[in-house]
Amino acid sequence: MKEKYPEFVEKLEEHGLISTWIFGAEDDVSSPIGRRWQSVFLTQDKSTAEERAARLGIKLEWMEDGVKTIMGPKPAIKFDKMRGRKIWFNGMMLAYMGRNNERNDPKRAVAFGDGTPLPANIIYD
Repeated sequence: MKEKYPEFVEKLEEHGLISTWIFGAEDDVSSPIGRRWQSVFLTQDKSTAEERAARLGIKLEWMEDGVKTIMGPKPAIKFDKMRGRKIWFNGMMLAYMGRNNERNDPKRAVAFGDGTPLPANIIYD
């Protein structure tokens, strides 16, 4: 990756990644990621959900019909001391290509840590 897309890798190292996921107030059985926020946080209480999310490093933005979760920025590349080199350390592809339902646009599910979108031409290459 670093040879083919050095600027992309540099930006990942500098900013990390932000992951965003929207959970509705009701289950969406048409989607494998369509769980309602109450199921995700195992509570009916918004304050409890906020406490549980905070312990996981997740910010919540309440919406009229659910909640937007924002995790990160988290490192996308880490240094492996045992191997003495940098390693790919993220689920960017899964989030970018897999979070697709009525509430979630996979192209917005993951972004650079500064909030800018990932370049589709690199992701799909």
